[in-house]
Amino acid sequence: MPLTYLGDALRQVMVGAPPTYSMGLEIGILLAWMVMTLGLSIRLFRWD
Repeated sequence: MPLTYLGDALRQVMVGAPPTYSMGLEIGILLAWMVMTLGLSIRLFRWD
């Protein structure tokens, strides 16, 4: 789970500290995780 990247992004937003690296990495990792879990849920979810 990408908890480290979520925590880093929230810390940068809330504290307003200058980022050690761009938030693009955090956003990219979180979007990739979202796409991957969405694909798995669409493939494996059944109403039955």
